[in-house]
Amino acid sequence: MEIIGEGGTSGAPEDSAGSAGESGTSDSGGSSGTSGSSGTSGSSGTVGTSGSSGTSGSAGGGGAPPACPSGCDDANDCTSDSCVMGSCAHSALQVGSTCGVARTCDAQALCVRCRDTAAGTAQDLGCSPAAPVCIGTGLDAACGGCTMAADCNDGNECTTETCSAGKCVFSTVAAGSMCAAGVCNGTASMEKCVACADTASGVTQDSGCSSAKPLCDVSGGTPTCYECLSGADCAADSLSCTVETCTNHVCSHVATDSVCGPTGDVCKVNKCDLATAGPTGCKQVDISTTKVVIGTSSAQGNGGFEQITGTGTDISAVGWADVGTFTMIYNCTPSGSGCTGSNGKTTTGAGGQDYLAWLGGTSTASIGGVDHLISLPLGTVKLQVLADTNFQTKSTATTNKDLFEVRLLNSAKVQQGAALFAASNVNAQTGMARAWTANGINVTVDVSAYASAHPAEDSYISLWASVDATLITDFFIDNVRVTATVCQ
Repeated sequence: MEIIGEGGTSGAPEDSAGSAGESGTSDSGGSSGTSGSSGTSGSSGTVGTSGSSGTSGSAGGGGAPPACPSGCDDANDCTSDSCVMGSCAHSALQVGSTCGVARTCDAQALCVRCRDTAAGTAQDLGCSPAAPVCIGTGLDAACGGCTMAADCNDGNECTTETCSAGKCVFSTVAAGSMCAAGVCNGTASMEKCVACADTASGVTQDSGCSSAKPLCDVSGGTPTCYECLSGADCAADSLSCTVETCTNHVCSHVATDSVCGPTGDVCKVNKCDLATAGPTGCKQVDISTTKVVIGTSSAQGNGGFEQITGTGTDISAVGWADVGTFTMIYNCTPSGSGCTGSNGKTTTGAGGQDYLAWLGGTSTASIGGVDHLISLPLGTVKLQVLADTNFQTKSTATTNKDLFEVRLLNSAKVQQGAALFAASNVNAQTGMARAWTANGINVTVDVSAYASAHPAEDSYISLWASVDATLITDFFIDNVRVTATVCQ
């Protein structure tokens, strides 16, 4: 609505002053908006104009704003491209801005050959004296008044010009055609001479590129020749276990073990070996390692029983917990009297020093032994148990039920699976024999199922014996060693 000034008094707008611009929101570091300018008062008989609104402030960010990973080039010379908070923005350039080849931007942000800038038949912008009038708008705009093709020269070597019925007609030169700085891009309405053009399919050499860098990438706004645009552009090598990869537009052959497939053995896996001759390049590699779980020294778990606590008849080996009511660790010093039982006398095992574990040895039915806390390394698949033994008995008859086992226990001391090793009085020596068998226990057992289900949990190695109330059997054990086979 307008208010008309009367009697020469100054006209006032509906709002005598422009509304103030909104202040910008201040989000961590956002700039404040600019205030709107006030409206001018109307002159006599005219309506005052309202003030313009202020622009709101940009929101600040607590960190770097999101990027636009694919870029924002819209291939339009008449827009300004930017990335704003993760989204592309395209702002039209000012009308008349130069673009393309000898063209300017119009009000629709199109790069046009000519614009109607002069009255009547005067020469319009972009036209020649021979064809002075710009006919049409947008991309269809062309100069008229021509009599020959020379009247229509637009200075662009990637177009051809003809004069048809007094109007210039421009045609796009085919992509890959030679021009002064390279080849024509072949893009209608945006014809340019560029370094290269995507003129061939697949890995065939594009126009303007070389055999070393045969592929033209036009996606970035500036056509550029590269060796590859994706792994599919890279030629395969002689090894089937490599994967062709394009990184930073350079081809490489990456050894990829997974291409070789499984072997069925977690300790022997297939690896892609670039030095291996053959059509596949796959090579089976043993990745197993061994780790000591219990060794004979005190630092390795006291498997030799030499580090002890207590005295006399109340002796225990450090790291080992007694099971049952009888003492299990004895001093059987080779230079002393040794240890005398019902089956004779023995000293420590092969290479042993003073102490050993003595299980059984009673005529009373009992269960006893020693347990050692362990933790299976991650990736354990097997356990090897070694120990020196001296088993002596009054009878090897099966009716005599004296048993010895090496067991694997879980954290609750519940036996896991069958015994790692088992023997009985049937396997013992009779009479007064005192001979030791070095590595009389020598077993390797697959424990992969238990180890994978209980990774790094507390477990136990148990030396366990059960004897009945008949003829006596002595189970002497020394120099216990437990080794894990680990495959990761």
